[in-house]
Amino acid sequence: MSTVRSVPGESSHISMKSALRSARILIVDDEAIVRDILKRRLIDLGCACESCDNFRDARDLLAKRRYDLLLADVSLPGESGRTILKEALRICPNIAVILLTSVVDIETAVDSLKDGATTT
Repeated sequence: MSTVRSVPGESSHISMKSALRSARILIVDDEAIVRDILKRRLIDLGCACESCDNFRDARDLLAKRRYDLLLADVSLPGESGRTILKEALRICPNIAVILLTSVVDIETAVDSLKDGATTT
């Protein structure tokens, strides 16, 4: 199952702040500075954010709460972002998932899209 969302055209322009105002976002990254930067910026845009640094905690949070978006590092210690992607979609079929990485790897990107990562 692939989730594809289009970006609004100029004629229906909405600000990022208004689009994200009530979004609930889970950030999963093993680097505290990355989590903190993303969380602070998204909160400034009006989002409700939580974060954690590992797959187990992410899975527990996804099972307990409803999120609109999951932002997850592709390479977490012990688990891959694709594992988190599949588990998130299993638990919350309507969640949008964006995988983050600092490494350019086309194969991982294509495989993640096939597994259901959100595209824009």
